[in-house]
Amino acid sequence: MVRHFATLPFLILVTLVLGTPSLLAQFGSDLPPANMEGITAPITDKSTGQYKAILYAKGGEVSNYHLTDVRVDVIKSAVKEPKDIVNIRDSVIYPFGTKDSRVINAFWDAIPHCQAIIESEEVVLHPAEKIVTGEKEVHVYAREADVSGVGFSYDLDSKRLSIHHNVKIIVRQTDSVSLDYK
Repeated sequence: MVRHFATLPFLILVTLVLGTPSLLAQFGSDLPPANMEGITAPITDKSTGQYKAILYAKGGEVSNYHLTDVRVDVIKSAVKEPKDIVNIRDSVIYPFGTKDSRVINAFWDAIPHCQAIIESEEVVLHPAEKIVTGEKEVHVYAREADVSGVGFSYDLDSKRLSIHHNVKIIVRQTDSVSLDYK
């Protein structure tokens, strides 16, 4: 007799035992609350399989998609292969608003797959809509600018970010950005 263990409870058990849950998008909201640590959730386009983002969280409650200490790695559209993605979970990001181009370039050159990084203390993942929201402070890092504020929503499909309050933008001049204030 052949037994098939490809059931959702079995997959959850295996994921918990391995210690690096990456099946967050597979979990149903009908599961009992389960606090988890070290969450990694790749977000892909279902039709193409292309990576849109990778959501890293230090903790969270799976049943309601509340995550803590979150970092969203926004993947550049040109990245096609998972092998081209560098894990940034534990990367130390330069201080917000850094203007030293050597520091900025060294950081972004080390993670060429990454378009931007979004960090917040607490977020809620809305898997059906592919949206991440938060009411706490948010920091966004990109080669060209740093942005901070309070409260946000990020659409993983369109890569559209809305920050609700107290927005601060620090723009850096680079070879790829030309700013003309009129």
